[in-house]
Amino acid sequence: MTFLIYVLKFSILIHISASSYTYGIIHNASIKIPFDIPDNLGHELQVQRCDQCLCDAFSNPKVVLLTCTENGSMNFTCQFYYFMPKRDEIQYPRNDTKIYLIQNITFEEKDDCCNTTYLIEKINAALNFKKAVFNRPLRFLVRGDNNMIVSTSKDKLIKFDRSKLEVVNEPSIPESTTVGYYDKYYYLGKDNTIRVYNEALISKITEFPVRNDLTAIRFLNDKEMLVGTALLGGFICEKQQEIFNSCINTPVVPATGQLHAFGIVDENTFYAGWYANNRNLGLYTKDQNNSWKESTSGTITQNEATSDIVIDDCKRIWAVIPEENKIFIYDQNKTHPHKITFDSKIFNLFILDNYTFVTSHETKPGLNLIQPSLNCRKPR
Repeated sequence: MTFLIYVLKFSILIHISASSYTYGIIHNASIKIPFDIPDNLGHELQVQRCDQCLCDAFSNPKVVLLTCTENGSMNFTCQFYYFMPKRDEIQYPRNDTKIYLIQNITFEEKDDCCNTTYLIEKINAALNFKKAVFNRPLRFLVRGDNNMIVSTSKDKLIKFDRSKLEVVNEPSIPESTTVGYYDKYYYLGKDNTIRVYNEALISKITEFPVRNDLTAIRFLNDKEMLVGTALLGGFICEKQQEIFNSCINTPVVPATGQLHAFGIVDENTFYAGWYANNRNLGLYTKDQNNSWKESTSGTITQNEATSDIVIDDCKRIWAVIPEENKIFIYDQNKTHPHKITFDSKIFNLFILDNYTFVTSHETKPGLNLIQPSLNCRKPR
């Protein structure tokens, strides 16, 4: 009897050893999951050796893979997964952890959202299910305090929670046509004056003039703010102490119409767009002498008026074309834009995770939510 028990134990160990290597072990790696795994998707076990977890795994047909993490001498934690994580969720290096592949299933791939044709297909499918989330007219959309989305509606600053796009707060402000936020301060623009408030928007900290009626406020880096005007082009306002209130009189973008759009590529590069027909999107770069120059090689030929420009993670240029109810998306080659058509006039655009995005409108509904079915991998 003792001999039979020994043979049985020996057979199980051979099975475990062979099976554990059948589909492979990934050494020095773990699975990066951004949430606690619920009971219906996995379970956890504390053991003295990793091979003890294999018995549990092979006896449970739901287990797809497991990770075994060393916590100390004779102290290991096994996390069992009933689903196959994405390949992008493999975390390297983790010298204390191994991944055991229990079933002959490959890691799922995330979506290649830098494939513009694929992205457009997903967006067009999602347009049929777009959702109105705010019913008052809105114009500019910017990132506000606590990572919220912010806009203005007459004499209100509207703060939206990013995750649910619900209105969090509507503090009263002086009537403003444009808004910006950077590092604890709100910049509210009306006519040729920018008023600066703290996050609480209770009292005005300061105000300063610009040379013409304001059309746009965008932040280029931690030292420079871009200001667009109706007639005199675009200006740089430099930071003095904590506030961007030292505006240079010489425009960095020429006066050729209402300058409504800035698309920030990086701290030394931006695109500019005009609310005027037959005006190209211009690319502006800072040279070695800290002077701003237009880069003609980066010009995007476009005949339509533009109200907003956004640069996405794949370095594509999204241009909002309000008079045609369209968004043009230019690939890196900057020719032959992909076009997304809406059923109402758009003014601004704000892109969230996985290319979920919101559009603002000067007529009802003021804010639309579009949610493509995407799970994007990080751009390579």
